[in-house]
Amino acid sequence: MVTIVPASHEDSPFLLAWRNDPVSIAASITPSRVEPADHDAWFARVLADIDRRILIARDRSGARLGMVRFDRSDGIATVSINLAPETRGRRLSVPVLQAGIEAIIGEWGRPLRLVAEIREENAASIALFERVGFILIGTGNGVRRYALDG
Repeated sequence: MVTIVPASHEDSPFLLAWRNDPVSIAASITPSRVEPADHDAWFARVLADIDRRILIARDRSGARLGMVRFDRSDGIATVSINLAPETRGRRLSVPVLQAGIEAIIGEWGRPLRLVAEIREENAASIALFERVGFILIGTGNGVRRYALDG
């Protein structure tokens, strides 16, 4: 079972560690390491922004499984997901993403179009978003763009 909770300041070091994991860096649209000071400034801005949400997925014991992030503008929310390195390979991506989507639609309501931008080399994320029902709407510059209408 996956529980979704809003990110808090206590989640910041976990998010930074997950983002700077080599697998995450390789899959990211911006494939570079993030410095702690840059992360701290970014995270403070996200927590203060009513159009941005980071949701933390937790298991029954409360352990952090990963995060789902939503950035909203004009009825469209860009979504991204990152699992904690130690949880990868446990078939958690679908339930984590689905729980995040349900939570954000519960908060922001419908209609909401969700969009994901995924590097063409990131086969795992492409498969994940397609399994959850996202449809390919465009490609370019090595990135696939997917959408799901909520």
